[in-house]
Amino acid sequence: MRHRPCRRRSAQADGLNAAPKSAIGGRGSRTALTRNLGLTFSHRAVSEAAAIGLPDELKGNVIHGFVILRAGFQPTHELAEELIQHVGHEMGPIARPARIDFVNALPKTRSGKIMRRVLKARALGMAEGDLSTLEE
Repeated sequence: MRHRPCRRRSAQADGLNAAPKSAIGGRGSRTALTRNLGLTFSHRAVSEAAAIGLPDELKGNVIHGFVILRAGFQPTHELAEELIQHVGHEMGPIARPARIDFVNALPKTRSGKIMRRVLKARALGMAEGDLSTLEE
């Protein structure tokens, strides 16, 4: 009998278009940040968003979101809660962000990729490191 090699499901087969490093784990589950972002974009108030995983003593890792609002929307605590509930309703409570911060701009490279390491350093109060590739 001939053995077949084990086939792993690709991220695209799971509906994700992201590298494995863009998923965070905590308390026995893994959550894809790209899927979380897609649901945040589906809210009428969101123009652009980014999500990172931050360490948490109880859960292991939690999702921390950064959102740029569309014109006409004001950053309020109620809107942040609405966005958190929106993602939790669409994906389930395990994917609900622990916190959402409203920002004016996201750090991006010249090619337009969001620099998540800079967001993580800012959220943790650490040094941001080399910013030579940061878009002006």
